[in-house]
Amino acid sequence: MPKKEEIQVTIAPDGQVNITLEGFGKACDDYMKMFQELLSGKVKEKKFSSEYYNPVTIDNTVKTKY
Repeated sequence: MPKKEEIQVTIAPDGQVNITLEGFGKACDDYMKMFQELLSGKVKEKKFSSEYYNPVTIDNTVKTKY
């Protein structure tokens, strides 16, 4: 079963935005760049979980019908 991807966005009263991504692995960098562009913001701090450093497994099995 594929791991569930989750995005949590918190906006503080001062307007600071905190975005937490789970289940994206190395792709989280691409998603964070997208959020940064959408919000016209600057990244103040990045923290990576252990999941970020885990190897990625890609299932490229092709199924055919005969």
